[in-house]
Amino acid sequence: MKKLSVLFALLLCLSLAALVSCKKTGAEAAKTDAKPAAADTATATSGSDASEATESTTSASNKMNITWDGSDVSAHEYTANYNDSKVGKICVIDFSDNGHSYELCINGLTEEFTDHQINTMIEAFLSEKTLTITGEDLIDAEKFSEHIYGSLGDWVFSDDYRKNDDWGDYSKCWAGSAADMLWTTGWAQLGMQNNPDLSISNVDDLFTFYDNHFINDAVLFQKDAIDFFIDGGTDSYSMDEIPGNAADYKSDDYSAFVLLTEGDPIEDGVTWIKDMKNGTSVGLSIMILPTSYPLKDSTDDDVTAYYDDEKKTYMKEVGNEIDANDDKIESAFYVYDDQGNTVKVEQKDDDTYASDDGKEYDAFNVLKGDIYPVENGYYAVIDDGYIDYFTACDKDDIDLDNGQEEITVGYGQHAITVAGYVIDVDETQPADSIKALFVTDSDNDAHYYNMTGDVRGNELKSKAERPNTIQMFRTAAVSSDGDIKTINLIGYISDGNAPIASVTGLKPAP
Repeated sequence: MKKLSVLFALLLCLSLAALVSCKKTGAEAAKTDAKPAAADTATATSGSDASEATESTTSASNKMNITWDGSDVSAHEYTANYNDSKVGKICVIDFSDNGHSYELCINGLTEEFTDHQINTMIEAFLSEKTLTITGEDLIDAEKFSEHIYGSLGDWVFSDDYRKNDDWGDYSKCWAGSAADMLWTTGWAQLGMQNNPDLSISNVDDLFTFYDNHFINDAVLFQKDAIDFFIDGGTDSYSMDEIPGNAADYKSDDYSAFVLLTEGDPIEDGVTWIKDMKNGTSVGLSIMILPTSYPLKDSTDDDVTAYYDDEKKTYMKEVGNEIDANDDKIESAFYVYDDQGNTVKVEQKDDDTYASDDGKEYDAFNVLKGDIYPVENGYYAVIDDGYIDYFTACDKDDIDLDNGQEEITVGYGQHAITVAGYVIDVDETQPADSIKALFVTDSDNDAHYYNMTGDVRGNELKSKAERPNTIQMFRTAAVSSDGDIKTINLIGYISDGNAPIASVTGLKPAP
């Protein structure tokens, strides 16, 4: 997950001192959306001491869009405060419901929310619905591709970008998250100021910095990437050694790594999350653990079904050995279709291949290898005499009443960035106080299994043009199989758990 510009030198001059706030009842908020945004401050009436209030109104409009799983939005009483940060604004919203006082914080903003947007966020939280904020100025480095891979075959197309087996950024979620963190906290901009040879001008360029220095097989944490950028040096997965981009500072003085499976308490991670209102940025590694369901008529306990969010159906894994003399084996061209199924294709010309149903694929997506027919016109790729693939299950064949949920911490399977939180300020137990997390995810808007022809040669541009989003997920404190306390992201996958395995914190650059 990836040119120095005078513009960004100005970002380093942002003041951390400015603090403005607003407080409105639901009725006041409804009226404010029709007003122009205040330039600096405005007087808002609130309670008996209204004459003493000198507060900022929220924005009447902005370039952000908020969508959620509900429809009607009620008016809520809240107070919204905005701090200046290294890259723009930090929003802190206080509201109450049913005897609980909550604090909602989102970092890395360039604009203020409208009253309707704030009410939507509160409504979504209280309704336990998912929510997505989209905006071109949000800090969200994107992978080029989440799923395309060729470890079981040979690519038919090669250029300077795909020059070896480790091309791409499939395994670099940790780098995308670190890029978000370094940009949000101003370390990237400080590096640009100190190092004229550092060719970055935005957060996607910063992700590319890691693409240029690390192979795609690297399995690292955000802390590794942050240390590499600030302190310099090398790593066993890095292709070369670099000087530090902040020579007068040490990464360990500004960042920390909390690894739960090594005995670090989740409370340490919560401390970093709660410091986000002071400009800190936080990265997580999470486990992705679908609930497994037994099959009603199966005699093999190892064969289970799980819900696949991409295919929107239940799937099971199938594996078989294939005799080397089996006459069904084909040496052929193949692609992964939009659902990840292996499809045989034939070459039409130098740039185009087509499947039996006439669908065309750019040569960028095509591999060649030994494949084996399995079902519904699909194939499985043969790997050392073995095929392993996933097939859809009929719900009637699944014992949905006896699903096995799993909470395992491990070392994490995917890296994401915390863009904000909702906490219950009256809750004394740190893990229980976290009630929701806003996250950015390098995977959620990446290309999937294949790409159109206009992407070829424009991989970096394609990454930069992906939507920038923040998603809100409710959370709950849970304990793992090994009795390690952690926090679960509810709804990150439709049927299963996504517990936190590690937390990386990074304070703002000086």
